[in-house]
Amino acid sequence: MDPLSGLRRKNAAAAPAKDGTTGLSLVLPEMQTGEHHQCAEFSNRDHKSARRQDAVLTAISVVMHCIFFRREIVKKSLVQKLGLLGIVSFLSYTAAVVFAPLAYPGYHWMAQAISDLSAANAPSLALWNQLSALYNVCEVVCATVVCIGIQGQKTKLLRTGIYLFAIMEWTSAVGYRMFPLSSSGYAGAFQDVMHMVVTALVVLLSIISLTVIIAAGVKSKNCRSYGVCAGVALGMMLVGAMGMKIVPAEYFGVVERFSVFAATGFNAALGIHLFCMKPKEIKE
Repeated sequence: MDPLSGLRRKNAAAAPAKDGTTGLSLVLPEMQTGEHHQCAEFSNRDHKSARRQDAVLTAISVVMHCIFFRREIVKKSLVQKLGLLGIVSFLSYTAAVVFAPLAYPGYHWMAQAISDLSAANAPSLALWNQLSALYNVCEVVCATVVCIGIQGQKTKLLRTGIYLFAIMEWTSAVGYRMFPLSSSGYAGAFQDVMHMVVTALVVLLSIISLTVIIAAGVKSKNCRSYGVCAGVALGMMLVGAMGMKIVPAEYFGVVERFSVFAATGFNAALGIHLFCMKPKEIKE
């Protein structure tokens, strides 16, 4: 005789039919098993996310150690070393963009904006803040020390472009921190409107500053490398700006990332230029 058939008959006989609980004893174990597997799945996901986050933070720590303590770098001035924080800023931002979606169920990077990951009600906000903790600080420090180190160097046109770019970086760092999106997408709240205003200022200052730096590179061979980097960054921004209006909505996130990484990458390039200058040329 099948033992399972006997158990089913006993359950059916024992369960009162009038209160609708017939078969509850059979269903309950299945529900408990499902809950157990679901909890195990969430636990494994949390552990994997924590391991990825630790790996990213370790990598950034190694980069910072190399910046300040390697023998060939010790000879550089403090201003030059701080310029390399632009690389740390780039890595921190990249880590946030790549790994924060792991904490945002249903996020589609090809279609959604990066700002959705840091929206006030985004499930990925906590992880985003952790991974991008060094981004804004290192970004503005790098831009600021580049302005300090470039004083009296190269051409006035180049310096003007770099100063404008630094203003853009400060506007971005402070503005987006003060006015994050209230929710994923655009909800029309006051802080959403201000977020768009900050974005407009950042885009305008980026285009103007990069154009000025390109012009400086065209006019002076001494500024040629700055002009080339600015040209690449401006090209990426234009691809992003035009692409957002041309490509289908499901690819919005792809072209938007061209614009965003253009500014962060160029900031790192400015820091590298500062680091490569001869120490005697740097004014601290």
